[in-house]
Amino acid sequence: MKISKPLKVLLGLLTLLPLPYMLVFNFVLFPRLQAGTLPFYPLFWIQGGIMSLLIGLLIFCVTQLFYNRRVPQDKRSLWAVVLVLGNMLAIPIFFWLYVWPAESAESNGS
Repeated sequence: MKISKPLKVLLGLLTLLPLPYMLVFNFVLFPRLQAGTLPFYPLFWIQGGIMSLLIGLLIFCVTQLFYNRRVPQDKRSLWAVVLVLGNMLAIPIFFWLYVWPAESAESNGS
């Protein structure tokens, strides 16, 4: 499956989005929510959007895992487990290793 360069850039940025959000949520938003200075409903929708994004990225990475020839056959089951269990950290790593490289690397048999 060929992915255009602009789409790869967009997907790469989306894979990095949950990490800073997690830090902002844990150290800024959640303490304000507990203190009662932050309304619940906007945070609920933001959190739901990030969760939906992670589920979409997970589905994308698992489909890439089984259709991308760059992923070694013997490591596919390991990557499936790592993507499901450690998705917020594993998705950017998987993207960088197997989705981002140019298509010419795939045609060379790598």
